[in-house]
Amino acid sequence: MNQRSWIWVGLFGGMAVALLSWLLLSDPEPTTAPPMASAHTSTDGAGPVGVDAKPQLKVRKLSLDPEMLRARSGALPGRIANNPAILQMRAKQPQHRIDAEDGPFNLDSDGIELAVTAHRAELVGCYETARLHTPELASSVVLSLGIEPGGDGRASVTSVEIDAEQDDAVLEECLASVFGEIAFSGSEATTVRYPVDLSR
Repeated sequence: MNQRSWIWVGLFGGMAVALLSWLLLSDPEPTTAPPMASAHTSTDGAGPVGVDAKPQLKVRKLSLDPEMLRARSGALPGRIANNPAILQMRAKQPQHRIDAEDGPFNLDSDGIELAVTAHRAELVGCYETARLHTPELASSVVLSLGIEPGGDGRASVTSVEIDAEQDDAVLEECLASVFGEIAFSGSEATTVRYPVDLSR
């Protein structure tokens, strides 16, 4: 190579070295990373919720009118009382009312009926016990109640006899013990006859 060629080689080599040095030493422009979606923890303990999560629905608060509530509650007893099922159930219930099981009860048909109704379970128990001795014993009997005054306007049953086809001493004694605990109103000795059915 002649001198001129060496000059050109040196010139291009120096330019290449300078260009390479400039590229290596120059700072590249910093790149900005895209923002990451932040996450937060839900307050109900269900785990992290993304920023794109739908907001919770708000419950609307209802306001009730006190006057309307009182009006509706006041009409409720009338609806219950006029319900056909309630009316039918009441119609099947006994119409008489027993204020006290031990009286004193009046010495008339109504008073004796109240006394018998109040102690019906005991009277039926007497009949069931008597049937163990006399299985063919009839349940429909006529009671003859011997009444004796006991003072203070009260009277008590001192004897019980039954008018039936089969006379049964066990039934009479048991009925007498039940009626002996029942107080009646009366000041004179008397005998009262009262028909009764002792079946359940």
